[in-house]
Amino acid sequence: TVVVALPDQRKGERLVLLTTDAKSKREDFQKFARQKGATELMVPADILVVEKIPLLGSGKPDYVASLELAKQAAARKQADSGTAEQQTLTPAL
Repeated sequence: TVVVALPDQRKGERLVLLTTDAKSKREDFQKFARQKGATELMVPADILVVEKIPLLGSGKPDYVASLELAKQAAARKQADSGTAEQQTLTPAL
């Protein structure tokens, strides 16, 4: 999993979690965050389920490619404007 920040007109930025775990739910993150005393701003606003997290040659998450995936998903979500928060995407490598 990797978290990226997308620009948001209202709040400045919005966190988006990219994960391969289709069971991930925002509500679970909210509950855990509350238990730990974290604020709502620390919880990803959206969860995108991807088939594979983009990785660098070193095996670390590729933040630039992950950010691009999140931007593409946000553009699709805005175009569809009625779709669910959770989407499945395939990285373009």
